[in-house]
Amino acid sequence: MGNIGWGREEVAQAAAASMTNNSYISPPFITEDREIPVSRLRDNWLLDLHF
Repeated sequence: MGNIGWGREEVAQAAAASMTNNSYISPPFITEDREIPVSRLRDNWLLDLHF
């Protein structure tokens, strides 16, 4: 969280929501919290790549 700014309430709220909804998750497994930013990247930044 340090890379996007310290003391930002919206970051703390997002982290709290994610930690409340999930227990331990192994890094290679997809979750809803991971799918949202991945799909945004795929739809908006990776337009020329087909998955």
